Amino acid sequence: MANWKKIIVSGSNAHLAQITSSVLTNDNLIIAGVGGALESSGLTLTGNTFNIGSNIITSTGASSILSGSFSGSFQGDGSGLTGLPTSLNIAGNSGTDAVNLLSDTLTFSGSFGLSAIISDNKVEYKVTDGGITETQLNTSVAGTGLSGGGGTALSVDYGSSAGVAVEGNTTITLTQTSGEIDITGTAAQALGGGPSYTIGLADTITGNRTFQDNVTIQGDLIVTGTTSEQQVTNLNVEDSFILLASGSVGAAEGGIIIDQGGKAGEALAWDSGQSRFGTTGSLASTATSFAPDAFVAMVVDEDNGGSDVSKYQKRGNIKVDASDDIWIYV
Repeated sequence: MANWKKIIVSGSNAHLAQITSSVLTNDNLIIAGVGGALESSGLTLTGNTFNIGSNIITSTGASSILSGSFSGSFQGDGSGLTGLPTSLNIAGNSGTDAVNLLSDTLTFSGSFGLSAIISDNKVEYKVTDGGITETQLNTSVAGTGLSGGGGTALSVDYGSSAGVAVEGNTTITLTQTSGEIDITGTAAQALGGGPSYTIGLADTITGNRTFQDNVTIQGDLIVTGTTSEQQVTNLNVEDSFILLASGSVGAAEGGIIIDQGGKAGEALAWDSGQSRFGTTGSLASTATSFAPDAFVAMVVDEDNGGSDVSKYQKRGNIKVDASDDIWIYV
């Protein structure tokens, strides 16, 4: 169903049903790359498996939580780790051996006793077994990697008569037609004496008449027959609006044709079937209908008096709302 769809321009908010990009990889999480361009992150989420590859998780939050099982190693001094056991119990053949993680003391018990205390980069071992003499061994652990913990850090009338005044050396010839022109007056007088004639015109003149020069009509001109074409170089119209197709009944089609030869050519006209303006390249001046090749796109500016009415809800029309967001009707 056609409706208004938002055009994404710089600074506008986007609402998209789907984004497809040939540079993105399936199952990859998306990140912002150089210049804000979207790109694949290398981190994948397939089903319930999140794979970070060789990336490192860094968190500065005070309550970051990771649960489940882990493999690999943690980095850091482990000072922020909580909930750790204080001892590691190892079930032996003849008793329980233990590692105290707080005192760094390793104690074995069984048929013989072995204890070890790590301090000052030294390991002190004590072995006791019946008749074996107690022995103490001091061994340096520097460089062995042993440490005290681990951790992780999670991130657009004429009248009935007319007066004619003649001056100068002028010859007037009147050809009378019965019922059309009546002439009354005195005999011809010397020039300068002001000969006076009255010419009366009938209300109806029949037959063809030709005026070779200009005709000026000071009253209204009413033409009830077919008008003839006049050739002018430039047409000036004082009226603000021009009415076309005034003789049509109901919704009509009409417009302007720019002659490209043979009294036909490029037309800008109203298509009543589509209720919108259109254009075509070969419309004849005698045409009575119009089939456009393309339509004129309208802009509905709601911030400057425009109204989103159904007439403008046509494919390809543009609407700009009060928030300066741009929409296209498709």
